[in-house]
Amino acid sequence: MRSCHALSSPLVAKGRRQRPMDIFPIRFSPYDLIKEPCNVLRQPRREDVALLWAIGGASMSLTVITDEPKTLLVAIKKAIDDKRIVTWAYDKDGDFTHSADQWDKKAWLRPSVQQDALFFGILGPKDVRMTKLIYGIYHGRFIEMLLTHFDDRFTTVGATAQGSKHDVFK
Repeated sequence: MRSCHALSSPLVAKGRRQRPMDIFPIRFSPYDLIKEPCNVLRQPRREDVALLWAIGGASMSLTVITDEPKTLLVAIKKAIDDKRIVTWAYDKDGDFTHSADQWDKKAWLRPSVQQDALFFGILGPKDVRMTKLIYGIYHGRFIEMLLTHFDDRFTTVGATAQGSKHDVFK
């Protein structure tokens, strides 16, 4: 298989870092990624960058593609503080938990602000096994909250079907 060493070169132009979604404009399928990885990695659509990040080294269990990740994170916390969002809370570490009685403190979503993306890794309670139900509820309800309250602040949101290397649970 050929090396795709040229992938990083278009990301730096005239001394500044460009966003991958501005450089890579066409669509690909997972089959194409396996068959022709170099061609695919040079030219996916903006929406596909989220897929690339979800399956690549920067993966987290929940990925939000946004031009202003820090601003979005601050807005989510402010909406919780202002009681516009009542089913989510955050702790002193900045981790989010579903505050509905049935799901309260069953898991936490830890945010990580990166360029053009806000990532969330899921944390489980110590010595308690993470179930598919809790994993699904936390990801699905958090995405639902984002779509309901912040749909104008991001372009793409997605979740991994299985935990990623950044998630912490049994």
